[in-house]
Order: sequence, then C-alpha cells, then structure tokens
Amino acid sequence: MDARQTDRSASGADLSTHSTDLNHNQLIDTAVKFLQNPKVQQTPLSQRKNFLKKKGLSDEDIEQALQRTGIDSLQQSQSHGIVPHPVPTATPTRRWQDFFITALIAGGVTFGLTSLLKHWIMPYFAERTQQRTDHTDAVEQSARTLQTNTDQTLQTLQATLSSIQVIMSIV
Repeated sequence: MDARQTDRSASGADLSTHSTDLNHNQLIDTAVKFLQNPKVQQTPLSQRKNFLKKKGLSDEDIEQALQRTGIDSLQQSQSHGIVPHPVPTATPTRRWQDFFITALIAGGVTFGLTSLLKHWIMPYFAERTQQRTDHTDAVEQSARTLQTNTDQTLQTLQATLSSIQVIMSIV
C-alpha cells in the first residue's frame, strides 16, 4: 500500500504542478491581453508593470508578456518619462484679402468713432461751455449793476453828508 500511496502522491504532485503551469500560462496570456489593450498602452510602462506585479506576476513573467506583445527595450526607455515635443505648425501666409478686410474694419471703426465724437460728445461739451459762458456773462452783468448801484448810493450819501456839514456849520 505504501507503493500505491507513493504513486498517488507523486501523480498528485504532477497534477498540481501541471495545473500550476496552466494557471501560470493563463496568467501570462491575460497579462499579454492586458498590455495589448489600447487604453492601457497610453499609460506609462512603469504603471503597467506595477499593476501586473500586484496581480501576482514576477518580473520574469512581466518581461515574457512584454516580449509577446512586441514592446521592445526602446519603447520601454521611451515610456520612462521622455515626452515627445509637439511639432510646430506653420503660420498661415497673409493674403491681400486679409489686408483689405482689416483696412475695411479699421475704416469703419474710425468713421464710427468720428461720428460719435462729432455728433454726441463735442455738442455735449460745447453746450456746457455755452452754459458756462452765459452764466459768466450773467455774473458779470450783475457785478456791473451792483457797481453802478453802489456808485449811485455813494454819491447820494456824499451829497447828504455835504448838506449835513453845511447845516452843522450854520448852527
């Protein structure tokens, strides 16, 4: 019976090794499918490797999966933070139509601003200036009238004072 148990245990070990190899190969196949996914390919290689390590693959298994997907060492080195520079675009050349349109718009804006200045802003300031001139003229006229009245009152006062002095001298 010991021989049978030994044979059974040996065959059981073979079965477990065989099933482990199948699971291991399936795990690598799944890793290959994962690495071939277009959305996954946009992520940095270091993140992909870390993810596969978290899923239980060893470094050798990851390298084997990378070789199956066709990612070579050049692509690996490029995925380690080297970002390609964007290609500068050529500036468009200016055509005569562009200059014509620009001149037309500039002329229209200039005409509009001139009209606004001439018809709305200048009359407003001219009206205020005219009001100030009219007000100044009225103040000057009032000052002249006051001066005339003051002169007349002073003359009347001097005449009254002279007559009082004459009366005082008689008394």
